Amino acid sequence: QISVVTSKGLRIRYRPDTALSPVKELKLGTSYNCIVKQKIMARRSLLPVLLAVLLIRNIVDAQFGIDVGSCQLCQNGESVPDPAFIPDETGGSSCGELEAEARDGQYPCPVYSYFGHVCGCPDQTPPNDACNICQDGAGTVTMPDVIVDADTGQTCDSMALEASFISEETLGYSCSYYHQFGNMCGCSNVPPAVSCGTMCNDGMSVPNPNDTASDGRLCSVVEAEYLYNPYEVACDAGQISYDGLLCGCKNEPPEGVCGGLCGPDGDIPEPDKVVLNYATCSELNDIAAWDTVSDCQVYDLYSALCGCENVEMPPPETTCQSLCQDGSPVPYPDLIVQDQSCSEYEIMARFETQEENCGYYDMLGAQCGCDNVAPTGGCGKLCGDEQALPNPDLKVWGQTCQEWEAESSFDVYSGELCEDTYREVKYLCGCENVDLPTGGCGPICSDGSSPPDPDFMVYNETCSFWNLESMFDVYGVQEDYCGDYSHVGDLCGCQNEP
Repeated sequence: QISVVTSKGLRIRYRPDTALSPVKELKLGTSYNCIVKQKIMARRSLLPVLLAVLLIRNIVDAQFGIDVGSCQLCQNGESVPDPAFIPDETGGSSCGELEAEARDGQYPCPVYSYFGHVCGCPDQTPPNDACNICQDGAGTVTMPDVIVDADTGQTCDSMALEASFISEETLGYSCSYYHQFGNMCGCSNVPPAVSCGTMCNDGMSVPNPNDTASDGRLCSVVEAEYLYNPYEVACDAGQISYDGLLCGCKNEPPEGVCGGLCGPDGDIPEPDKVVLNYATCSELNDIAAWDTVSDCQVYDLYSALCGCENVEMPPPETTCQSLCQDGSPVPYPDLIVQDQSCSEYEIMARFETQEENCGYYDMLGAQCGCDNVAPTGGCGKLCGDEQALPNPDLKVWGQTCQEWEAESSFDVYSGELCEDTYREVKYLCGCENVDLPTGGCGPICSDGSSPPDPDFMVYNETCSFWNLESMFDVYGVQEDYCGDYSHVGDLCGCQNEP
């Protein structure tokens, strides 16, 4: 199982289909349409973050035959006793919000039965094949108040209750996930015969269980996760050995690692520099030195950004070469555009080998002060050639309208989708004569009325924001998620039909 910390601080776990690299994949050369759509979709995580047990990648996968339909929190069909109550186990979502979500059937119904139990529904019945925190099936922990997950604050008692509502068939992964916590709670569990194994190369337990591993969790917790992970595909020998080193093991890097950014004996010129808003050069160097699963060429870019000498660069004729179309140095190397410096983009352009993506760097070059010429096939200026931006410095979705105009002018990818891609940005930036789309999801209130309280906050945005989003969202119809906006409408007080 792989652990991911969500924006709400909850640790969600899932079984991956393939091993994951510890290196964040670089988002180079993404087409404009995908960039804009990615920004749109990033704001569209409408559903509450569920408990750590939810399998984000596999939960609705047909290979598990999971029946995802309309559910209810209380198995007796009644409403939750207190819709405003927010249990500790729900990641900040109220019982009323979960009840509305359950009707949309986003996850298997047994998950909602568990939430119904913590919301006070009477006589909730767990499935017969549910997991158990103790392998012997006793289900009773002797240390109920011990915290087994520092990220969520879950105790042994809470984890045991959670396990009692979750089965392997429901969520598609082994109950050994719960067994890893059992030993902390007084159970006498034994690791499975097939697992990722110990963190120390000599097979011993970690010497410093109260230290922290690379993800900030206690070494004892990470060690248990490796020992009880039965999915060999998720076992990264380099990552395990590196975590072991941090936890006091006398480990050496395994064979086949990528090695340090500046070579085996090279020092990092700027160890504390944060690269691509991802990690410091020192941290990236540690990752590379123990990485056995990545394509090691990905580190060449990191090496260049961290100031290493003699970095192997792609042949210039195969790359975008520079941000400025005339090949001159970028005028404002320290200017921050979209959370990165222009000097970083300049280096990235020298590593970009996909010719069709060079237009992206032409756009960044224009924002960095280059006298670049917009392509004739771009989407053009936001307000058209005859109207200047009313407020170029106005921020919309984290960017100024002037930055959005640069993206639109250099966007040769959207083609016939230009209007759909930028319509809402044009509207928010104050352009005249912007037509509301006819193919969007429509208002969040199904009767077409405005939200009763437009300033009411739902999922960190106002109801008026979500109403505007829904009306402009033409992707929601194509990809069949307009129902999410209806769910938001319910939370905003609309009288929508189920």
